[in-house]
Amino acid sequence: MKNYVLLGGHDWSEAGFFDTAMKAMKQVVKNNSEITFIESRFHTHEKNNEGVNRIISWFRYHGIEFKQYHIIDSRLTVEEQHRIIKNSDTIFINGGDTLAQMSTFNKNCLVELLHSFNGPIIGISAGAINMGKRSVLPLTKLRTRSYEYKGTGIVDVTITPHFDINRRDHIISEVLPMSYKGAIYGLEENGAILIKDDVVSFYGGIYKLRNGEIIKIN
Repeated sequence: MKNYVLLGGHDWSEAGFFDTAMKAMKQVVKNNSEITFIESRFHTHEKNNEGVNRIISWFRYHGIEFKQYHIIDSRLTVEEQHRIIKNSDTIFINGGDTLAQMSTFNKNCLVELLHSFNGPIIGISAGAINMGKRSVLPLTKLRTRSYEYKGTGIVDVTITPHFDINRRDHIISEVLPMSYKGAIYGLEENGAILIKDDVVSFYGGIYKLRNGEIIKIN
């Protein structure tokens, strides 16, 4: 069985990952294993290095060490990207530019590789959005319009990260209308969804939006 973790966000403390996220990830990530990070912006090499080093330190804070890690971005050829992904133990799909990441997935033929990958796949924020069969980006001040598109289809779960139930106007006008085409899970910063052996578990703050209604499920 394949295992997946979708994360709503993180905090900026030394711990980085919320305890709820770690409870989910520790069920599928092995200590002293090999992890590969797939970026969203493939050309921001220095920023990618900084971000991955920060995440590695978060794992270390919570007692998980990796024997080796790789960064998938434009420093590698497509062939090298494929080889590294195939030989990794865990895949971590990073956040950032959601649409740019999905475009690169398609251009570099990474979707097929992710579907055939047998180890755990973790997605955070943009990475978690793109793991879905149906991916959505509600309109915010960061973009001029909303988007609904075909994601990688690694999981049949549609999420919106960094969810804040207090942003009622935004939820009512931008997110709920998208819920009529299928359920959307709103993951708060500490929210995590674990899919292990086809069993779905929820951690942290999570809401289910469907047919214009909001239900708190965790």
